[in-house]
Amino acid sequence: MKSFIFVNKQQAKTYSIFTIISVILAVFIFSNLDTFINKHVAYLLVTILSFISIMVSVKKAGKEFAEIIIENESVKFYYFNKMKAPFIISKREISASLDNDKLEFKNLKSGEFIGRVYKNRIDEVAKWDDLLACFRNI
Repeated sequence: MKSFIFVNKQQAKTYSIFTIISVILAVFIFSNLDTFINKHVAYLLVTILSFISIMVSVKKAGKEFAEIIIENESVKFYYFNKMKAPFIISKREISASLDNDKLEFKNLKSGEFIGRVYKNRIDEVAKWDDLLACFRNI
């Protein structure tokens, strides 16, 4: 049994633009600057941007792995999205492709995208080569 753990650092950078826009609009809401934007419209925009940020975060967490466990001929993928059940599949049914320190997995039978992992997010960098070796033999 081999286990590969990944951390979700650097995900906060993805959503910083939504945060910056929300903060600027929040300043308009709580100040008396009615000349630039209506408070009701600003509040609506902050709410919409917050919702978009949360949905993008959940969608991205559902495509990236927190842990990969390889046992004999089966692979168990655990997603960062804790509400998504672990995905268990045979090694023979997986297609793995390496692209610029990013490893993506697809289901060979259905062609469905399973998920991805990044080299800079692996807990122990030395295990990256072991992970690649496990999926080169497919």
